[in-house]
Amino acid sequence: HQKAVIFSICVLLSIVFWIFTSLSREYETRISIPVSYRNIPFTRHIEGELPSKLDFHFKGSGFDLARTHLRNQPDSIFIDVSAAIDKKNQLRLTTITLKNQFPGELKAYKITPEIIAPDLSQRSSKRIPVNVISQITFKNRFGQEGKIIVRPDSVDIAGAAELLTGIHQIKTEKIVLNEVAGNYFGSAMLIKGLPKGVTVS
Repeated sequence: HQKAVIFSICVLLSIVFWIFTSLSREYETRISIPVSYRNIPFTRHIEGELPSKLDFHFKGSGFDLARTHLRNQPDSIFIDVSAAIDKKNQLRLTTITLKNQFPGELKAYKITPEIIAPDLSQRSSKRIPVNVISQITFKNRFGQEGKIIVRPDSVDIAGAAELLTGIHQIKTEKIVLNEVAGNYFGSAMLIKGLPKGVTVS
């Protein structure tokens, strides 16, 4: 029995020593964090997709990397787009400059993608009318007098100039009314089937 106890202790010490030795070695790990973009200039349109997340690459001992994984990680990494636009009005950001947004003493030695540099184009805007799509029937002796009054009767859209060229109106969802016998007040959703990169306000 005594030999079994001694053997068990030796095995336990060996495991502890192995774990300590393993955690003392240098390893690499990667942690992905979502990105939140702020202060995008209204006068600029970003061509293509911006990265939705950044991969933070860390290098250190097993102990350090374990603490990094266990530490509260940021919900997202914030990128101030206006601040990243250079004198040539182009967006170019070296992502390693964001490493301090990840808390802790161990800092990322690399963040991928390493550079965020989408093309920027001039953003234009214009006002387009709201076109109400309706199907209305009336009771006997009732009918529509004048045009349907819409508020607002127009909306502002913004985006790259070439995208706005072919947009002349915005439609509502179809309004179906049967046997109408008086004034009707209601609401309808806009159908925002607009090209990607065009916003409505």
